Amino acid sequence: MHNVHRISLGLALLAAAAADAQGAETGWYFGIGAGGASYSDNIPKQIVAAYRNFPTYTLQSARTIDSSDAAAQVFAGYRFLPWLGVELGYQDLGSARTMYVLKTVGPIIYPTPTLTGEYGVRDVNATVVASWPIGERFELFARAGVSNTRLDYDEHGFDVNSQPYAFHARTRTHSDAIAGVGIEWKFSRALALRLDLDRNFDVGKTFALNVQGNGRFDHIDAYTLNLVWRP
Repeated sequence: MHNVHRISLGLALLAAAAADAQGAETGWYFGIGAGGASYSDNIPKQIVAAYRNFPTYTLQSARTIDSSDAAAQVFAGYRFLPWLGVELGYQDLGSARTMYVLKTVGPIIYPTPTLTGEYGVRDVNATVVASWPIGERFELFARAGVSNTRLDYDEHGFDVNSQPYAFHARTRTHSDAIAGVGIEWKFSRALALRLDLDRNFDVGKTFALNVQGNGRFDHIDAYTLNLVWRP
């Protein structure tokens, strides 16, 4: 959770700098948006480490074959000061895919097992938001808080007998830091367009040869364009 403390300190300093900002409205707002997600490419190294000195298989190769996907989010917020508020949001961060190839150890030559892993991530987050205006219609903002991520993992391919193989892992939940920055354009009294750039930290558990260690992402980034409504 060290990421939470670091980001919270940064946001506190940012909020202090923004305390003189004026002109923003207080009250409730709601948003919905879509965009893309990008996953850190660090799981192949974890697969290499897991199969090092393994007695039955040697690893031939491991790579990420798809590290980005579509993303979507919805959120609700309440601004209790012109420059400070809170948000509760839900994000669908799409999925990423990896592939690794094994070779059996020993004198008998078996078909090469080839396995593909697919990771799907969603999260619910709660953040503190600091903002400051740029002119009458634009404002910058930064937010930070805690995100509860849900990681789904499916693995499929062919085993040493060339038979189809499939594995569905139990959904793994984990809470860690989320941080983001963005800009908002108010094109009417009640409506605005908002560009969000967010980062979830430390998603999943390091790849290991058990049912829980299916892979850990250092971070997952999301970039979304959102429509914001203020009643």
